[in-house]
Amino acid sequence: MKRVAIITENFLHPWSPNELEEFLGGSQECVVLLAEALSRIGHNIKVFMIGPTECKEEKRKGILYKDFSKFSLDDVYDTIIMFKVNPLPNDSRLKDVNLIFWSSDVETRPENRYINTLVCLTDYHKNRCGWDDAVVIPHGIDILSLQQNRVPKMRNTMLYCSSLDRGLNTLIENWKKIKEKHPDLRLYITYGYKIAKQICSGLGELLMEKEEEDLKKVCNDLDIKYFGAIGKDDLEQLYWMCEYWCLPLTNADSELFCFNAIKSQICLCTPVIYREGALTETVGPYIDFDDFVNGQTYAQEPENGPYACSHLRNNEGRDYREHPRMVPVYTWDEVVRNYWSKII
Repeated sequence: MKRVAIITENFLHPWSPNELEEFLGGSQECVVLLAEALSRIGHNIKVFMIGPTECKEEKRKGILYKDFSKFSLDDVYDTIIMFKVNPLPNDSRLKDVNLIFWSSDVETRPENRYINTLVCLTDYHKNRCGWDDAVVIPHGIDILSLQQNRVPKMRNTMLYCSSLDRGLNTLIENWKKIKEKHPDLRLYITYGYKIAKQICSGLGELLMEKEEEDLKKVCNDLDIKYFGAIGKDDLEQLYWMCEYWCLPLTNADSELFCFNAIKSQICLCTPVIYREGALTETVGPYIDFDDFVNGQTYAQEPENGPYACSHLRNNEGRDYREHPRMVPVYTWDEVVRNYWSKII
């Protein structure tokens, strides 16, 4: 058993691990689920959250979540994982600690001489950072939860469920043209402004509320269903229900490991995405967004030509991971066993 501390970011309005079933961003979800997977194999895990507002102490599944102000280098840890933050000084008390920096951004090398291991999410991420010595560890997926929330697939349905600054405007601006080629298509938008409001204060928060009201009006005018932030079960049912998952992203650096991409494909959605956002480690056969706007309805494989989406839709009895053309999928227990256990 190892004593492990995970240090991660918090917001102006703090997030809580117990919001996982309601709504958490992808980064927060992976901290909670990694901590629980490490705990299941016997490690003693504490999570410290650093942000502009002190968060309350909470417990979830035996794991203690505390504000970073309660962290001390005088406490004994075998391993410290810093995720998205680098708040620790070059202190000699770290020389006997296994210090890991877990990145989720394209960034410069963190400055701490005691860091033993750098972790990136994908090979693309590692190459973009230029960290030749980094270890690539993918995120895990709660596959059991997806299986429990399975509902029948509905034709002519599309889901957008990522942060609203990652291509939603492109999708809405093209919606009328899309409807000309796909007149029966219905669009469902989730995610909303919860996290945007959490990181804002005062006027910024009011602007986010105004922006959300404007989006609701646009969606109403275009007959688009806007859900905002929804619970995990409801979102997973939408993955299963919808025929297409859409993310017209033009900057791959902003989605280095897209949870929604993986989960929607497990649930047999066909991705509609620009090539720039179609990382080979997270997106399999897909329809180019511009091609979809112009009426295309089959996914394209770079080497083998058109790939019939109906093959995915009708593949009801087969495990997603058995399909040779799909991207790799791991549970969090598999990620811990195959990757994290080797460096912790």
